[in-house]
Amino acid sequence: MNISPQSTTDGIASWMLRRGLATIILLLCLFQLATWIPHLLTWPLFVDHDVFATMARGWDRGVLPYREARGNNFPGTIYLFLTVGKVFGWGKTWPIFALDSLFVVTFGLAMIRWNYGRSRRILPGVVGFATFLSYYLAADYTLVFQRDWHSPLFLMLGWMIADGRRTRSSLVISALCAAIAFSIRPQVVLLIPAILFCWSRDDEGNRRGLWSTARASLAWLGWFGGFSALLFLPIIAQGLWPDFIEGVRLAAYGGTYSQATWPRALKIAALQAIHLNDLIIPVGLLLLLPRANPKLRSSAWACLIALAGAWCYRPASPVPWPYLAHPYHVVLAVAVAMLVQMILEREWESSSTTLVVVLFVIVAAGVTVRPKYCSVQASLRAINDLRKGGLPEQPPIGCVVPMIPEDEQPYRWEDYRGVLRYLRDQTPPDTKVANLLVKAPALDAPANRTSALPAESLAWLVVAPRDLTSFSEAIEKSDKHSVVVWSPDEANPERTHRLSAAVRQLAPTIRRAYEFQARFGVIEVWRRRDHPIPAH
Repeated sequence: MNISPQSTTDGIASWMLRRGLATIILLLCLFQLATWIPHLLTWPLFVDHDVFATMARGWDRGVLPYREARGNNFPGTIYLFLTVGKVFGWGKTWPIFALDSLFVVTFGLAMIRWNYGRSRRILPGVVGFATFLSYYLAADYTLVFQRDWHSPLFLMLGWMIADGRRTRSSLVISALCAAIAFSIRPQVVLLIPAILFCWSRDDEGNRRGLWSTARASLAWLGWFGGFSALLFLPIIAQGLWPDFIEGVRLAAYGGTYSQATWPRALKIAALQAIHLNDLIIPVGLLLLLPRANPKLRSSAWACLIALAGAWCYRPASPVPWPYLAHPYHVVLAVAVAMLVQMILEREWESSSTTLVVVLFVIVAAGVTVRPKYCSVQASLRAINDLRKGGLPEQPPIGCVVPMIPEDEQPYRWEDYRGVLRYLRDQTPPDTKVANLLVKAPALDAPANRTSALPAESLAWLVVAPRDLTSFSEAIEKSDKHSVVVWSPDEANPERTHRLSAAVRQLAPTIRRAYEFQARFGVIEVWRRRDHPIPAH
């Protein structure tokens, strides 16, 4: 019997679609995680992490957040740091990044489980997971463990639960996930319409009646509102709600921190369209919608609604920081999984054609073999560093500015290590630290010390410049166990950084109330004088 080359090719393609391709990509994902997680655990905290970690540690010691420790964010991330500190102890950084890696794995498993429950295939979920890993494993230490990744993560977990089966338990759990997401970032409400769309369809994707849709949607919103209220209850119970609202107003439109304007928002939205892979996936979903079965069509429409919300996330935010791209990529990964499932469900001319289309989607989604921060060598070195404890001698590959010597970023890695070691080993546990470094590397949380300022560092003055007076008073009135970490050179009038002016204004107070203690490169530690020099 003669076997045609075409039938052989189709047979191989069919096997690849059933098992081979999913196995290859899954092994690739495991390899990427294995070469990323070990050195991730050695990364230092970024200033954003220090904000929440310092507030969490202070709250544990009676320093009230939003009132005695200023903040302008929702409290969900504080709860995360508070949980990590309570479980693993304060001053440790590896549990924070371990939790982030757990979130990454959870997201992947959820996508695989969601797709398998719908199609009995793992390939779509695995491709979606690989899409996200290719993006997230190229993120440096300023972008990982960010609230704009955790918030859409929980929201999309809630969406996948709602899209799976329309039961009472899935409604409640979905609402809980969405409430957790909202407690982290308010902008995530832009993705909620995707969940509400699910309740307008039954388990088979058919449209429900108006009364059934309204009843299910109102029930979901009720649970969502109730869970959200519970998550804000610790703030309300301690009378901190007015302080919380005052802090949030700083980032609201018209606040001192917000840069949002309609022209800026439209420009950001337009610039998002220059990335071809961000457009190919939604276009692919739209093209396959007409011939999809009702269940797939319903889920695809929900994905498109979520993508539209994620598209608006960054333009609608007060300041367009790079990590605000996370929500779109979280939703995009789910949409990629949805698109692959629709391709597999459609009847093509042959298995070979199907495989080619799937491979095209994988390439278009940006899946790479080796994301930027996947490294066998760095992971092996990190395992040895973790055994020793403390920060590694060499900066981790994901640790960029301000930890490497550049003209604009003068803090060297060895100097940063030296400061942290000094604070941990050479100061009493009750020492309060005033971090007045312009680039604001994380000090308070990793050193396991309390801030001597009404915020975690000088960086708060970017949000609320009016609090400079409060900073000066805190430095002036601090107790004898307080230290200031700063770089006197940053008070130079030639320095153009917007926080350098604040350092110049604080310098006379520092020199009068503190005295030099230690130097690490350009970073100096000054200790509170026993007898401060009187002001003239």
